[in-house]
Amino acid sequence: MDEEPEIPAPPPEVPRGRLWGSLVVPPILTVLGTIILALIGSSGMNYGAEVLLMLPIGLVAIIICLVYFILAWRVRYHGRTLVLTSIGYFLGQIILCLCLWYGCCFAVLA
Repeated sequence: MDEEPEIPAPPPEVPRGRLWGSLVVPPILTVLGTIILALIGSSGMNYGAEVLLMLPIGLVAIIICLVYFILAWRVRYHGRTLVLTSIGYFLGQIILCLCLWYGCCFAVLA
């Protein structure tokens, strides 16, 4: 009864560089890619359809960064938590990148 309770070890730290990299790369790639594609395609008579090429490129970037997000996040979280946060990351990045893409299209092509 007089024994001291065992202090649990602190949970492992999530690698911040890989985590922030996976969070920041898709939005930056979406903005820069949309602006570059719009400026390249602005020469000649067209309607800005070349910026649609950014959608599959952005989706591939989100999927690749999802892998890095999972590798960084699974150091500390496992099971249902990892699955739910990965789904949230995927859906959140899609929503964010589509909003940024639409805004860049509106700003550059207007």
